[in-house]
Amino acid sequence: MSECIDLIEELTASSNWENLTTATSVNPYHIEGTKNAAFEIAEDFGQNTPDWVIVPAVAPVLQPQPGKASRN
Repeated sequence: MSECIDLIEELTASSNWENLTTATSVNPYHIEGTKNAAFEIAEDFGQNTPDWVIVPAVAPVLQPQPGKASRN
C-alpha cells in the first residue's frame, strides 16, 4: 500500500494533479468530509434529530465524525 501512496504523491507533484485518494493517511478531506452525513441529517430532520446514528463498522475511522459534526 505504501508504494501506491508514494506513486500517487509523485504523480500529484509532477503532473499538477489533485490527490483524491481515499487513503485516510494522505487525504484529510476523506475523514473531514464524512461529517457531511451528520450535517445532512440535521438539515433533513431539523429539531427532531435521531438519538443514534449507525455507521458501518467496515470503516471504523469514520465513526467519530458524525459526533464531531454535531458538536460543530
